[in-house]
Amino acid sequence: MTRPCQGLEWVHEQHGDKHRPRRGTRRQRQPGQCRRLRQQDAGGKGTAAAAGRPRAGAVRRRARHRGTRRGAPMIWRAAALAGVLALAGCAASKSSDRIEGFVAQLSGAQEVPAVAGTGSGSADVVYDHRTQSIRWSVTFQGLSGSVTAAHLHGPAGPGQNAAVVLPFDGNLNAQPLKGESRITPEQFGQLASGQWYVNLHTARHPQGELRGQLRPLASR
Repeated sequence: MTRPCQGLEWVHEQHGDKHRPRRGTRRQRQPGQCRRLRQQDAGGKGTAAAAGRPRAGAVRRRARHRGTRRGAPMIWRAAALAGVLALAGCAASKSSDRIEGFVAQLSGAQEVPAVAGTGSGSADVVYDHRTQSIRWSVTFQGLSGSVTAAHLHGPAGPGQNAAVVLPFDGNLNAQPLKGESRITPEQFGQLASGQWYVNLHTARHPQGELRGQLRPLASR
């Protein structure tokens, strides 16, 4: 019995279920077969060479796979470094935006020389790193008379006198006595190290009746 198979006529014989082409029949090849045979005949080593090395497509796929695996650690390291730099930037930003507070308790005993009296008071000073400025608020009571002058003095520690750094303006007898001013980085260093003090002056005590050394609080 004969049957066509991909452009060929075959004779079915009982020889191990093999198919052989009929004698005298020209064997017809498909275009793909011809191309493969020509490639194999070139040099007589087409099949052997193909068996000895992987196909180009497989090599490219493996190369891409290796590149991805080798490149992955570098990508992760770069991402980690970028994260560290971002965190550092955030930390620097928070540092530049923070404010710091300073407080003082005012009394005549802190004056140099000390002043006897019943007066007392308190002062709050806030430094803003972003604007490099300070704000103050001072309350007082029990003075011998009206306040004639009020200042921030420095640099000097307890028991020492220093020149005026910043004068308070406006109504000096208002409660609380408030003001604001920019200061230099050097002045902030003095303030932060406890070298500034508040001094309230009266007609009876022109050198100062109430004094309070400013102490730093925790950053907030």
